[in-house]
Amino acid sequence: MSFAGVARGVCERDHAAGAGRAPLSICDVLPYLASHRRNALQMSDSNWLSQTDELVLRAVALQDNAYAVSIRREIAERSGRNLSFGAVYNALERLQEKGYVSPRMGEPTPERGGRAKRYFRIEAPGKRALNESREAIERLGGLVHVG
Repeated sequence: MSFAGVARGVCERDHAAGAGRAPLSICDVLPYLASHRRNALQMSDSNWLSQTDELVLRAVALQDNAYAVSIRREIAERSGRNLSFGAVYNALERLQEKGYVSPRMGEPTPERGGRAKRYFRIEAPGKRALNESREAIERLGGLVHVG
């Protein structure tokens, strides 16, 4: 059952039981909150960073000339997580769509069979997203060891 359905059921039960109502009770507010909660979550969810996206974005922020191989290496060295190239490329695509990173093509090199590397740099919205992520962790009490 949805949040709004549960809220409606509780309010109807309390009202039928004769519970007194103030001019503005929680029963008046819950349906409003339920409908707006759904809209707020839909708007903000697109700005949340998944753990993989955050790792990739942090690795890009640490490098002047970030490209998939160096991003993957940076994450492995600093976090111990070995992401596949597919995971790195998919994260970079999502981050680019959000405007958090921007690509640029390097020069073709003989070592790469004449192919150019695609370099990435972090943009202002990406920096804001990382700062918001850090601030959210701090509001929750910071990094804690669980166990």
